Amino acid sequence: MKRRSRPQGFTLIELMIALAILCLLLMLGMPIYSTWITNTRIRNAAESIQNGLRLARVEAVQSGRPARFEMQGTQAGWTVCSPAPTTPGSCAAPRSTKQTFNANDATGNVLVGGTTSRTVALNDDVSTQSITGRGITFDSNGRVLAGTVALAKIDVAAARSDSRRLVTVISAAGSVRLCDPQLSQSEHAQGCMP
Repeated sequence: MKRRSRPQGFTLIELMIALAILCLLLMLGMPIYSTWITNTRIRNAAESIQNGLRLARVEAVQSGRPARFEMQGTQAGWTVCSPAPTTPGSCAAPRSTKQTFNANDATGNVLVGGTTSRTVALNDDVSTQSITGRGITFDSNGRVLAGTVALAKIDVAAARSDSRRLVTVISAAGSVRLCDPQLSQSEHAQGCMP
């Protein structure tokens, strides 16, 4: 007696069920993926700003002259320069630009704000903080140059309410710290709140 061989492959019903399950999983995962992308851009922008601040501080110590970190508007872009002795609080000409970072797709769609206060509040609104033309100048000892208007805190967030917010705090001694205001310092090393 010959056995009938069963055809190999999937039936149309099986393919439609698999496709329906795949579509359902994609619909459920899309908001999580979107939040992850936004949080990654916030992290990229905050780390870029932190690296720029550290570059300016190291440049000031190594060259023995003041170095300035200056934000470019409300985007994550920045410039590190050696300011003119007559205008240590500005990267305006004449200057010697050391490095410039232009915000791109990796840091796009994030809000950047800054203040001269080091106080971090859980509900600070980044969209109301203006940082245009503001920065921080480090002296040859790596400290914040006295007499210049300096950023003491830079916030990075997104317009979405479900995204994170990261804060870079610059001490008067010139140290730079990146922290998360949602976390407590006593419980997490990355926390901002006491």
